[in-house]
Amino acid sequence: MSRMPVVLVTGATGAQGGAVLTELLKGNKVTVRAMTRDTSSPAAQTLASGGVQVVKGDMEDGASLRKALSGCDRAFLVTTWTGPKGAVGEAELGIQFVDSAKAAGVQHVVFTSVCNANTPEGADVPHFASKRRIEERLISSGIPSWTFVRPVAFMDSMVPIEGGMQRALLLAMLRAGVGNTPIKLIAVKDIGWFAARALESPEEWNGKELDIAGDDLNLAQVQEVYRKVQGRKMWSAWMPSGVIGLMPKELSSMLRFFKEHGFDADISAVRKTHPGLMDLEMYLRDKVKGKSS
Repeated sequence: MSRMPVVLVTGATGAQGGAVLTELLKGNKVTVRAMTRDTSSPAAQTLASGGVQVVKGDMEDGASLRKALSGCDRAFLVTTWTGPKGAVGEAELGIQFVDSAKAAGVQHVVFTSVCNANTPEGADVPHFASKRRIEERLISSGIPSWTFVRPVAFMDSMVPIEGGMQRALLLAMLRAGVGNTPIKLIAVKDIGWFAARALESPEEWNGKELDIAGDDLNLAQVQEVYRKVQGRKMWSAWMPSGVIGLMPKELSSMLRFFKEHGFDADISAVRKTHPGLMDLEMYLRDKVKGKSS
């Protein structure tokens, strides 16, 4: 009996990596290896107790990356622009991972990027452009197979079930920067679904660039869905629109993108591929159910 392919998951104790890992474990078609900087953390130990290979690795340390990737057939890559070097640092670390994966002989990489990373409008947003640089490196890397999963804004960040003041300030920022312009949203759980399918069947998903979204709502509609599910209104703070110009470019340019262009994902097409795709109401009900179970 041949062994199952080994898949390395970055960010395994985070939102996107955790969603991918959960989906892969459900399918039981691959051996899952989780990369973390601290293998002794409670989250890492929980993964290990569930049958996941937990290995030490740091995105900033090429040697540790190559060691973590050694013996892997496939890999899931997630990056973030919120580090000390911002979007520039994101691109550097993502490119280092791609180069390390190539050196380790990885055959297929799934990279979770962002919708519109490959468009002129997206190029004006620093952390969209940084993800595009990683995409371009992956295309030219010589790694035999790759897939780009390009999500829109996360429901999990935009409308958290619990948030208090943090959620109110986020809504205030969106209202100041975007007004009542609709924003496309996706549940992180659905990002995990797409990435896992691509990791399980690379021959089917090779070369695909997937713009994914599950809903398209303005702030008034978001608040109405929340009221419908939770039985109460979402409290929001107030913020003058002039504040947007004082924000870091990563944020101000993203809000300008939301207002002037918006994401291009085709929700109906995405749902044809994934009939279980969640809209915002489904997402919120799923979260409420998870809290009560």
